[in-house]
Amino acid sequence: MKLFLIRLNKNTHVHLDNCVECFISFLDDKNYYNLEFNCLGSVKVGYGAGRANRELLSEQILKSIKTHITLQHDKMLNEFNWEILVVVPINVFMFSHLKTLKGLSAKANFYKCGDDLPKPDYLSWTLIQTSEPDFHQPQFFGTLIFE
Repeated sequence: MKLFLIRLNKNTHVHLDNCVECFISFLDDKNYYNLEFNCLGSVKVGYGAGRANRELLSEQILKSIKTHITLQHDKMLNEFNWEILVVVPINVFMFSHLKTLKGLSAKANFYKCGDDLPKPDYLSWTLIQTSEPDFHQPQFFGTLIFE
């Protein structure tokens, strides 16, 4: 039997765990937000033009993001499955000075990863054409249209 320590940390290395991510940019901004969530509710949100020099959002802003997580364990297969519902208030996109998303388009990609899992895995909504997994590739973001 394995013992899991549940910690709900802010702005830690969420991508190393079983994680989902959303990278999104608004209004033709070369900078983008990356929102990362693991199966235990840890969250990390950064903003910037690339992998380096990202500005992490404050814990106060991160507390405004609401998550609901469902964990299931299949004892026969010894597998965990999880689902997450995330509510991100518009104030999280603080550098974009948005009042509403209605009628707005954005560039984005969605990911599933687990860099330090026993079997690392990577999945993306839009195809990323790089030799190794690298989600910090805005040239491969797809288009979202908010109604």
